[in-house]
Amino acid sequence: MGTVLLPSDDIAIQAIMTVFLTGTAAVGLFTLSSSLLAYAALAGPVLVPPAVYMIAMGRVETLGLGEALLFFVLLVEDNAVNSEIALAMLGRMGVAADRAEDGLAALGAVEQTDFDLILMDCQMPNMDGFEATRRMIARERSLGLAHTPIVALTANAIRGDREACIAAGMDDYLAKPFLFDALRAALERWLPPR
Repeated sequence: MGTVLLPSDDIAIQAIMTVFLTGTAAVGLFTLSSSLLAYAALAGPVLVPPAVYMIAMGRVETLGLGEALLFFVLLVEDNAVNSEIALAMLGRMGVAADRAEDGLAALGAVEQTDFDLILMDCQMPNMDGFEATRRMIARERSLGLAHTPIVALTANAIRGDREACIAAGMDDYLAKPFLFDALRAALERWLPPR
């Protein structure tokens, strides 16, 4: 994931970034104490994820999930154009995302990183979304991990397709192409309040 270099003279934005970087829960994202502002003034330039910078600059449409909008989603999609569109929508909502190009890459990603939600294409080369979902759920169960919600993304909006996704262990379903509001609604259903 890329970063944005934040100039050290932008104290208010740095204070918001400090809340993000230090995980200070007692201070809301937009209610900053004078001590936090003073700390940010001394901190110098900071590298932050672009989604966090966009939140601080007010360039996102927030989700109705509380002040902390810093979620991390895995987008599993083999089509580059579909990926760019979905990533842009997620960024607009202030949601950070990583991308895997197929089910095998997705399995590797979930072994390395904890995601808040997975957006899973169903038809991909190497390993499809159905098999990847079954393996992810088996891994969660065998290791005693909390379940990460998986939302299916499929171009097959035919009768029985949703049922096939649910039978594979996916929690929800979005038919492609999906609109911004449909993606937003799915995230609001499955992402935990912060």
